[in-house]
Amino acid sequence: MSGFPSTQDGSRSRLPRSRFCRQRGFSLAELVVTASVMAILALLAVQAHQVVLREMACAQLNDLMAAFSYARSTAIKTNRTITICKSSDGMHCGRGAAWNDGWITFIDRNRDRIIDPEDQLLRVHKALPKGDRVHDGSGYFYYVMYKPDGSGWPNASFTFCGPAGYRRAVILFYTGRARVSAVASNGKKLDCGVS
Repeated sequence: MSGFPSTQDGSRSRLPRSRFCRQRGFSLAELVVTASVMAILALLAVQAHQVVLREMACAQLNDLMAAFSYARSTAIKTNRTITICKSSDGMHCGRGAAWNDGWITFIDRNRDRIIDPEDQLLRVHKALPKGDRVHDGSGYFYYVMYKPDGSGWPNASFTFCGPAGYRRAVILFYTGRARVSAVASNGKKLDCGVS
């Protein structure tokens, strides 16, 4: 049996090809244009996603800068020593914690760089989003301390490593001022290796 319908007398008739068997599809030019538009849209989506990731990383860096600025201004206003230390639990300073685990800011009445019962907790910053890292240049300092005159200790450099290649250094001076830089304090490229 073929695919042609039969007439009453048994002969086969051919139906007009244009009516039932017309081939429909896309031309090569149409497929190329569609693929090109899809590729451009995908590229724009990836770039927009990277911009969003960089903006989020920049916001986290601004939080770190704001913590240093707040601690310095509070030390001057209250005429007390203010300490910022890395803290994974939001209640204790942790030498073993990483800066990206979070940090706390407190009035350090006895200047021992540890939050004691007589100290007053001022602020808690939770852990940074997964993938964002902050480490100090030496790996030794777990705290930053501001004296009542606004000066800071230690003279340190922190490297902030975010997604999409976002890297910045936060450089602290003994004067208590902090600045952001695209290069390390020695002028070299920032290292986002394991902290």
